[in-house]
Amino acid sequence: MQTLDIEKYLNDIQATGWTQLIHDRDFHKDIDCLNSKDKLYHLTLHIGKYAPFIVDRDTATVNYKLLADMFIITTSLANAMRVGVRDIWSSILNERIPTTDRPSIKRETLYCDVTSYLMISVSRLCKVCESLDHLESVNPHQVAMEAIDRNYYMLFTIWTKVLGKDFNDLLRLVCRRLLAVEMKHPFYKRIKREQARVAEEIAIREYVELPMHENIVLKNLSGDDCKMYNTFAMSTEQMVMAAPALFSLESKKLIMREMSGLYSLTALGKGALTEII
Repeated sequence: MQTLDIEKYLNDIQATGWTQLIHDRDFHKDIDCLNSKDKLYHLTLHIGKYAPFIVDRDTATVNYKLLADMFIITTSLANAMRVGVRDIWSSILNERIPTTDRPSIKRETLYCDVTSYLMISVSRLCKVCESLDHLESVNPHQVAMEAIDRNYYMLFTIWTKVLGKDFNDLLRLVCRRLLAVEMKHPFYKRIKREQARVAEEIAIREYVELPMHENIVLKNLSGDDCKMYNTFAMSTEQMVMAAPALFSLESKKLIMREMSGLYSLTALGKGALTEII
């Protein structure tokens, strides 16, 4: 695998981690509001719940749903424990020797290999939870980081080496699984609308802060259009805040969509405005 591909994967993984953070904040407020210790307890129970069933004991088939769920919970654990996963994934993708052991996984012993390996993570996390109750000397962050490393490595190995699938497909599966969970929430539509409202406010703020200086306009427009554009630029904030506009920002470039009819850019043209910005 080339370095460029690895960098892309690392960026995709970070994006998945952010998506997970927003998902937990908006759709699992009952858990997101817990302190770090209680979050660790809850997520450890989740990991223990999934570990023995990712691979079927009798048929040695992989349960895609539980595999995605294990990825999701591992990412939640990383976010909760403030563990940066970039170095972990860089080590996995570059096949460097890690601090934790990484055994070979065989088809003929798939269930035993996967289950025993993941249950070590569960056991160590359980020990941390117990030690915290007894006020024993323990390093939760280190144990959590090793468990995250083990879980991610095992999921990556199952998906790419045992099943022979593209890693991007695993990330897409995880995102689809998150959406399926979200859609079961009784206030799914309202939460999504609120997320869209916040995103729109951010887009508007970004838009208002974009450079709209006269010298930029003069290079792109005729005198008449320039006058119209300057008028628009000076009143942009008031107009945008007054109308239900929808914006999409891509690499600091504004693409204007339906503007609700409260005002028009016909004299300038949306294409010209896009090119200016």
